[in-house]
Amino acid sequence: MRAITISNHTNQTFSEINKIAQSISTTEYLLEVEKQVAILEGGVNAVAKKTFRSARFSLIKNIVSSGGNVLSFQSKQAWGNDEIIYKRKGITIIYTEDYSGDDWENNLNDKNISLVYVPTIHQETLSIQDYGYIIEKAHKINIPVVFDNTHGGLGYIYSPLKDGADFVLTDISSSELFQKHFIHSFIIEGLNGIVHSNKDKILGTSLLDKQKSNRILNNKWTYLLTEREDFIGKTIKKEAVKKGDYSRTANYVSRWLNNQEEIMEITYAGLKASESHVHAELYFKGGYGNIFKFSLWDNEYSYSLLRGFFRSGKFKGVHIEVNTATKEFFVEIETENYTSVLQYFQKVFTILKQNVEFRQNLIKENNLKRVFDYELKQLLTTDSSRRKN
Repeated sequence: MRAITISNHTNQTFSEINKIAQSISTTEYLLEVEKQVAILEGGVNAVAKKTFRSARFSLIKNIVSSGGNVLSFQSKQAWGNDEIIYKRKGITIIYTEDYSGDDWENNLNDKNISLVYVPTIHQETLSIQDYGYIIEKAHKINIPVVFDNTHGGLGYIYSPLKDGADFVLTDISSSELFQKHFIHSFIIEGLNGIVHSNKDKILGTSLLDKQKSNRILNNKWTYLLTEREDFIGKTIKKEAVKKGDYSRTANYVSRWLNNQEEIMEITYAGLKASESHVHAELYFKGGYGNIFKFSLWDNEYSYSLLRGFFRSGKFKGVHIEVNTATKEFFVEIETENYTSVLQYFQKVFTILKQNVEFRQNLIKENNLKRVFDYELKQLLTTDSSRRKN
């Protein structure tokens, strides 16, 4: 799958707070950042990590012992080459996509599962599961549940910890607030999961406290842009609210696309016709997510033309990946300016429609010309034969 990024030429500045920003580098400030992220996600503790991969590996290796298995609702593609790294630790990833229907429930008992891993939104299908049911089934046999809540908007759209998940991971590398700093991911621990013992709850301690006590921080690193320490909570909360705004933009655009005759299929949880709509209504509180996908009617010309438009066009806050195998366009929205984004898609599809219609008319004309030439040839041949007779 190849990534195509579209951005406009207008630079959107940060808030007034960030215009006069100073870098934060103290341990106390980092702890405050982690505290505020934990609060937003509905957790009791959080640890910042450089990358999402390191966050996921650090968490799983501390929960799953050698010989244990992870049951993943996320696709194999999302794990990439990391599967090999886990095998070195004696940990095997089992994918629910390799089984049909509800066979994953049988695997909880039969495959020595030590942890269940769930994405808020599936990377490939964009499906949304019945999270409460999965958590209940896993906890019934004392298996912890970890969520990849990258598309949960820092808890604004969805907070798995409030539904009883043990941990969530979030990748904030694309966030404008964090992308220039050393924080690109967080591990957040919940209070209601089965990993917490009664002693932990009484003493107020958690699994992540061990990681914090053992880490060594570089005072030259910067962790967040803000003017004062007491602005950290407000700044991070504002970032979470922006995720809800991105979701609103995605909702508007997907609804418009759903009404276009060129669209064969569109997948977005905000559409009532979507298979995931019921679960999104049940669990999502701040929108339906900022990612959707669509495909065109089976026409190589239309697909190639649209792909070319997206490759050459530029629009800030719209990221598009093209799956060349399935000919699907994956769209991730990271802007609250839904009017401009909608106008952009309207312009692109107007041009697409004009080109397709022109080509169809040209084909009709060529077909008519071929028919006319054939009939004329037949007429001349018949007339020539008559003259000879």
